Amino acid sequence: MRSLFLFVVLLVFAAVTGSHAQRISRVNYGIDVGTGFGPDIYTPSINYYQNLSCGNFRYVSIGWTGRFSGSMISGNPVLKTIGNPGDQDEISLKRIAAYNAAFGVTLNFNFEHIEFGANVDLLNLSAGKTSKVLYKIADLEHATDSSTKFHNKLVTAFPQMASLLPVSTKKSAGNSEVYMRIWINQEIGIKVGYQLQNVVYNTKDPLNNGQKRFVHQYGLPFAALSFRIQN
Repeated sequence: MRSLFLFVVLLVFAAVTGSHAQRISRVNYGIDVGTGFGPDIYTPSINYYQNLSCGNFRYVSIGWTGRFSGSMISGNPVLKTIGNPGDQDEISLKRIAAYNAAFGVTLNFNFEHIEFGANVDLLNLSAGKTSKVLYKIADLEHATDSSTKFHNKLVTAFPQMASLLPVSTKKSAGNSEVYMRIWINQEIGIKVGYQLQNVVYNTKDPLNNGQKRFVHQYGLPFAALSFRIQN
């Protein structure tokens, strides 16, 4: 995911800095309404995008997106600290309902009725209910003395509120995706693809080794209806 983030941002930067010497030939606007889906998880979203194609690069466009989305997860989801698999402490919840507002960048390849592309979040804001979660320490023998009292106990946690450049690290909440969009006519299309969704909770108090952040990365197929806004 970090490689995808760097690739898209570098291409967007190169296109923007070179656009002063090129004529902007077209601006495309649109809205996607859909959801990612998997076992016990749905990520409904409304996504607004604006893409600009420049001069001689009429098949390639860059742009930005604004997205409102939710992360609806059932089935007792488990979030873990970042580290070696055998040393990851964890929290478990009955369910997750987090709501997100994000701003991101897009790289899009347009071949008339079919588009291919990728987008990544630059900024993600999350909100959700504060919950009592069950905390478990993976390695009690080497845990700090002050944290062992929380093992197998309920602690307070909440969705991470703000993430800058979230997809550049697994520690932050955010979304990245690759997609294909097929236009049925001039106004309506179908968008399908695959997204990586980071769900992150912070605990109210520092726990073992000062850890407060717990994360799980979901890989999900998604489908959406696309609506083109005519210029």
